[in-house]
Amino acid sequence: MASILSSLSHSPDWRGLYNAAIFEADSTKLPDRIAQAEEVIRQCACELFQNPGDHADEEQALDDAIYVLQALRSASRPAGDWDYEEAG
Repeated sequence: MASILSSLSHSPDWRGLYNAAIFEADSTKLPDRIAQAEEVIRQCACELFQNPGDHADEEQALDDAIYVLQALRSASRPAGDWDYEEAG
């Protein structure tokens, strides 16, 4: 079964950007990689929402990816660099 994500015309390959963020070794580039991946994933989620049908697997994959990117962002922050408003 072909994934609808592969047929989305306006969204770059979110999995490639996601993997680039996950495997980024340069901590100075990591925040930008995460932001790029999150933006494209949100675009894909919006496109899925607008297309009729059952996209549960794709939606779950996007949700999981956002969760991992948020965890990566949190784990990569230096100690004491927390924005407590964001946590609430």
